[in-house]
Amino acid sequence: YDFVIVGGGTAGCALAARLAEDGSFRVLLIEAGSKGDDVTDIRKPFMWPFLSGSKVDWNYKTVAQKGLNNRVIACPRGFVLGGCSAINALTYNRASNDFYDKWAEDVEDGGWSWKSMEHYYRKVLSLVPPADEHDTTGQVDPALYGNGPIQLSINTSYSKDIHSRTMESVDSLGGQFFTNLDLQGGRTLGFSWLVSTVAGGERSYTTRYLDTMENGKNLDILINTRVTRILPVPGSLGAPDMRTVEIASSREGSPRSTITARKEVILAAGSINSPQILQLSGIGSKKILEPLGIDVHLDIQDVGLNLRDHATIATYFSTTSQATWDGIVRDHSELGKFATQWDNSRNGLFADPPASGLGYIRLPDDDPVLKKVGDPSSGPSAAHIEYAFGASTYSSVACALKANQEQNGFIPLSTEPPPTSGNYITALVVSTSPTSAGSVQINSSDAFDAPLIDFAILTTEFDQHTIVEGMKSAVKLFAAAPLKEINTKPCGTFAAALETGSDDALLNYARDIGITMFHASCTTAMSPVSASWGVVNPDLTVKGAQGLRIVDAGVFPRIPECHPTGVIYALAERAADIIKTKYSAALSES
Repeated sequence: YDFVIVGGGTAGCALAARLAEDGSFRVLLIEAGSKGDDVTDIRKPFMWPFLSGSKVDWNYKTVAQKGLNNRVIACPRGFVLGGCSAINALTYNRASNDFYDKWAEDVEDGGWSWKSMEHYYRKVLSLVPPADEHDTTGQVDPALYGNGPIQLSINTSYSKDIHSRTMESVDSLGGQFFTNLDLQGGRTLGFSWLVSTVAGGERSYTTRYLDTMENGKNLDILINTRVTRILPVPGSLGAPDMRTVEIASSREGSPRSTITARKEVILAAGSINSPQILQLSGIGSKKILEPLGIDVHLDIQDVGLNLRDHATIATYFSTTSQATWDGIVRDHSELGKFATQWDNSRNGLFADPPASGLGYIRLPDDDPVLKKVGDPSSGPSAAHIEYAFGASTYSSVACALKANQEQNGFIPLSTEPPPTSGNYITALVVSTSPTSAGSVQINSSDAFDAPLIDFAILTTEFDQHTIVEGMKSAVKLFAAAPLKEINTKPCGTFAAALETGSDDALLNYARDIGITMFHASCTTAMSPVSASWGVVNPDLTVKGAQGLRIVDAGVFPRIPECHPTGVIYALAERAADIIKTKYSAALSES
């Protein structure tokens, strides 16, 4: 094989398809999980909560999180061909133009600027009609989409009334609240209808790249196989040559085999597994590796550091509206009817994603904490706070699915049991430009042991302040007309925290129920070629190594202020061009 790609996730599948499609290169894609063909819930948009904690999840847990009252939280990662794009909440939006321009500035390479990256977005995505075929005029801007394999649509049939009211309430407030026709337009600000990775009532995810290849004979896929480490040999230029991977299918009783790439090994295992594999291979901080008996081949201090994610808090509001999912998810027979409807027609509730819309705001320019610590966002078109709206309590959905399926449901987003009656709306409050930074660190030399994962979320003054201000702004929104006409009021322990009038009480509420948004990033960060910090160069090659690149969310020098799936696809598209340009030039010269 010319290229061995480690990880068949969001980036890995896209990259493999692009490298193999023109027939010049032989590509092997190695995935630790299964194909997932037997897990039909992957394809059902509404059933995404059921995928976390299932057999297609790595089922990682964090260490105790100091910022979350020492709670241990889940860290879902896709253990299946398709990776996190197969188990995520199907939410798609690209980052702001400011994000890409700041990325280019951070790494001193204009190839990562928005001007350079824009055409890759159009190469990734296409807009298709919603499952219920409703008129999407005023909900999306078709001019922003291309003709790529990842299909997007607006599917909000069962929460349309509530989100319409939300958008009108946003307009009535003004100021930091305003509507944005489409968040793909370059500003991660404003409130919009949800654009989701749903086509024909089914999830559209990275395996679409594989399914739509015109010529797949140059691509082989190896599933249920774990890369345990990369084996270095002396390189011709003195740098370790990292073109051989060791593989195994199980911890014990499984022979270790090796595969050597003619050109490169490309890590696309994600922000948790890529630094783990590097460390197991002797690339990382010698302070971590030497005590574990691992020979250090490259002492790169930043491997596994700077782990970023978006702190996420659920706020709950009761309502007299009947247009929520609550009654449906409490009635197993009703759920069964919707399941049958989806089986027969790919329509109905199960074709809907879990959210109806998104909103993004910035802190006011005169915010005292913002002035004190500085603005960590990428620029004025990048948000500090996100809202994701759901027409129910997420805990109700999770518990209903768990009871119905007799399996684990989604991570609870409340300290209370789900209400047994009434109707509710959830607003997830998300810190989108976090300053808290954690780490991924191996704890043994065994590739089958989970690494130590510490997000360190809500450990900085800025992040704590942002999440509290976000909760207070959510209350302001739900008190505005026409939402207030359906009697939207804070409820449960969230209401109790508000009644104290204390920011400390709200922060403690956040610590009690907070999780991450499952957007792990930045653990193998990109930096300028000449930099002494970082892990990869702007061309995605690992500093100091030969024959090794990384193409996944770990290389981001900063976390996007959006849901990162679209950024990862664009990264993979540009990576493919960088790699093909290098080796096509070499072929033409030979």
